[in-house]
Amino acid sequence: MSRERLVTAAQYTEPMEAELARIALEEAGIRCVILGEPVAGGLYPTGAFTVCVQVLETDAERAAAVLNERTPLDGWFEDDADRQDTVGEVL
Repeated sequence: MSRERLVTAAQYTEPMEAELARIALEEAGIRCVILGEPVAGGLYPTGAFTVCVQVLETDAERAAAVLNERTPLDGWFEDDADRQDTVGEVL
């Protein structure tokens, strides 16, 4: 039985960015794992550790295309782009 290797598709210093990348990849049908999230989000200062998003080697090119199509934070809140800030608004 042959085992397929995992390769790093992207690296982030913020665990939330890695999580958004994971969501984008899974929406595209690409399975992935996040490595280092507990360490990066734990006791150490933000940005002290790298969080890696890994995919199967056969999905690496497709994953790169998905992640290069938009950065993780782009497009997540586009539905809210036309809405005005409602902080302090009386309903």
